[in-house]
Amino acid sequence: MPRRTLLAPILIACGVLLLTLAGKWRVIERWGSDAPYMDQWVGEAANALIPWEEDRFDLTSSFWWAHNEHRIGWTRLCSVAQLEANGQWDPLLGMTLNAGVHAVFAMLLVWWLRAFLAGPGWVAVPATIAAVMVLPIAWENTLQSFQIQVYLLVLSGLVAVAWIPTSSPRSWRFWCGVASALFGLGTMASSFLAPAAALLVVCARAWREHRFTRETACAAVACGVIGAVGLLSAHSVPGHEHLRPASMRALFGAFGSILAWPWHDFLLVGIVMNIPICGWIILRLQDRDTPWKESEWVLLGLSMWAVLQGAAVAYSRGNGDFLSFRYTDLYSLLLGVNAAALGGIWLRSRPRAHVVIVALAMVWTSASVYGVIRRSHTDSDPWLDGMPARFAGYATHLRAYLITGDASAFNALHPVSELPFPDNAELKRFLDTPALRAILPPGVRAPLVLASDEGTVNFTPTLDESAPQGANALHVWASAGSEPALFRSQPLLLGRTRCLRLHFRADRSLGPMSLRLETDDGRVVQLSGVRFAGDRWQTAHLFAPAGAQSVRLVADTSPHGGNLRFANPIEVGTWTWAARQARKTWTWLIWLGAGSILAGMALGLAGPIRALGRAITTLGAESGGSGPPQRSG
Repeated sequence: MPRRTLLAPILIACGVLLLTLAGKWRVIERWGSDAPYMDQWVGEAANALIPWEEDRFDLTSSFWWAHNEHRIGWTRLCSVAQLEANGQWDPLLGMTLNAGVHAVFAMLLVWWLRAFLAGPGWVAVPATIAAVMVLPIAWENTLQSFQIQVYLLVLSGLVAVAWIPTSSPRSWRFWCGVASALFGLGTMASSFLAPAAALLVVCARAWREHRFTRETACAAVACGVIGAVGLLSAHSVPGHEHLRPASMRALFGAFGSILAWPWHDFLLVGIVMNIPICGWIILRLQDRDTPWKESEWVLLGLSMWAVLQGAAVAYSRGNGDFLSFRYTDLYSLLLGVNAAALGGIWLRSRPRAHVVIVALAMVWTSASVYGVIRRSHTDSDPWLDGMPARFAGYATHLRAYLITGDASAFNALHPVSELPFPDNAELKRFLDTPALRAILPPGVRAPLVLASDEGTVNFTPTLDESAPQGANALHVWASAGSEPALFRSQPLLLGRTRCLRLHFRADRSLGPMSLRLETDDGRVVQLSGVRFAGDRWQTAHLFAPAGAQSVRLVADTSPHGGNLRFANPIEVGTWTWAARQARKTWTWLIWLGAGSILAGMALGLAGPIRALGRAITTLGAESGGSGPPQRSG
């Protein structure tokens, strides 16, 4: 592409990247929780984090240890890496980073489909991909850091499908594609489908070009071997047979519903949604003279891969769970493929047909985007609305047990509805493990218990039900009010984290030195960027000075006194704090992403709009000249 033409796809790809980040960070900020949920306790804590902390982590067994049907080695390694970097297990940090992985996938998808950003493709491709990525239609993957294997699967599969069939084995791109396919084996059981789709494209290319070379054989063998290893490594889970469709009719019904997504409740509309890719393939096969371009093989491979993923979900979960939110990221790729096919049809059609193609593309794009919005509103929103209260209850109950150790009260709680695990006894065993207690997330872990040291005046421990920490409301220190008060804690030994989260309520008249950290060598860290609200609880973070082994928390209302209350501090990892700051930028990212996409569209649509105008003028002139000749005067 010329440099001027290349700028538009770059702007659109970067805009989709930013919008994906913004959409997912917004979902995490609004509905996310750092309370580990369900599979995380076994898949991450028991099989990776606890062995790592107890120095008995075995890379080979942990990497290949099956979790249901899947080999989730990269998920466990990502958890261990985040723990080492952050000093703490934090699902919110994982969610934040996972959003970046999926955003990179969205950007690369647009980039590899850039050849089809033509005519209506300039609108259809970014609109459909952005709608799928930004709206919380697959919120289970967004709000569970454990689901990073889904994002790693689609990212590795995209690279494999795009580069293996279209590159020479002598090139670095081919071997990057092979490495990506191998990488995918440690993500999910369906990882063999990407090399399978690449193999189909390799064979189709050999048939189309009427030649089977050593390079073709090398690519076919690589795809076949990797696909076979992936298929054989899938783990069979006893008791999961009931999840499969009971008959061929049920299988094809589930497969048809997946292909019709997001209009799976209107199968006829769903069939229409896949007309663009089917039409493009037919048009392309009819042209026997023009050689296929690399981008066309990529589009064909992506369409095959998306269909295979849909078939795999229908086969493994076709008895009712195939439309679960967690699977949406696997088969929603079909929308992006069909959107790109609209651009491909435009490129292969005559100018006279452009007006009709644009009209049909507008209808298809509107139906696709509206379908995704409708699916998000009717399916996702009812689940999401109750999540904050539900997960707040999880955190409260977990924290209460960690503070009080009351086993009878813990065992009386209802699993799943009141605890984030289906077995109370096993969850209690996890929580009683010292190695896990030391690294629990901030929202779950027990706070540091403050003890007053010499010099504390007019500060007393009290009960405050309005404190925002549930069971920690028992651990609130309060000043005497109008009299000057000073609280000085005994030294707090610093572990792997150097950040303390403070919840406090203070009069507006108090200054930032009213809450601070002090070291034995005289260094002081005060609150910065915080104005006391007076009538409500606030949250802030204080970082211990570098090199300090211990700190003291000091609260001081001198010289004029004032109301100051604070709860026991909670240890927070540095990356946890950084991720929280990053997620707050989602509003800015939306504007930047939307602006980048609109700028790219404007650059790209300038030429097609002029061409469409000429086509309309030509049609008007021809229709005007086809009438009866005018009589001369």
